[in-house]
Amino acid sequence: NNHYFIIPSWLGCCFPNWGEPVTTHGGGSQRAVLAPSWFRNITIVIFLGIIIAASLNVDLAAASGVGVCLYVILGIMTPGEAIHVIDWHLIIGIALSFGLGTAMTNSKLGPYVGYKIATSGLTGFPMIVVSCFITSIFAGIVSNKGSVSLLFPVITPMMKSLGLPPKAGAIVLANCCVAGFFSIVGCPSHMVIFAPGRFRQIDFFLYGFPVFVVYTILTAVFVALEYGVI
Repeated sequence: NNHYFIIPSWLGCCFPNWGEPVTTHGGGSQRAVLAPSWFRNITIVIFLGIIIAASLNVDLAAASGVGVCLYVILGIMTPGEAIHVIDWHLIIGIALSFGLGTAMTNSKLGPYVGYKIATSGLTGFPMIVVSCFITSIFAGIVSNKGSVSLLFPVITPMMKSLGLPPKAGAIVLANCCVAGFFSIVGCPSHMVIFAPGRFRQIDFFLYGFPVFVVYTILTAVFVALEYGVI
């Protein structure tokens, strides 16, 4: 399990006795330098560096990008592996959800859907429960940020129908947009552990669905108590 730094051929010409010969994946032979024993922990150091940088208001995407570049430079992973682990379908789906939310706002479709639900006969606490479950379900489909962009124009008229301020809708969105515990995209932490832990969608559903139901109902109860609906 030792890690080696491969010596480039041009550098090997200058220092022919540097390092020791090792067999490459292709069956060839190259000279390499054995990494020190502490090098196996370098991934933890880089990961902690990303967290510290993010806590110091450094853009998380930029910090993560630098971390991945360090992994590639140090030979911990290849550029091909770095590209392969990216879930492009997930990224595209989340990105398109923002466009869909903007389109619903500009086309007045969002307010129309919210108005139809608000005038469907539901009143009081049931309306708050429905708004919470709609947000939580969409969070598990298009991610938490996507659900906020998509449902803000829907939830607001639903809250207005109860005589509640827009802040009530914001509270529902802020709390329930992180309640998609039943899916991979519902929580950022799910996406982090999904590949390393070799989890499946069914794993998140079996363990996350009960939490999703309890959390969503409790959110509805607290919002209703806060604004005197129940």
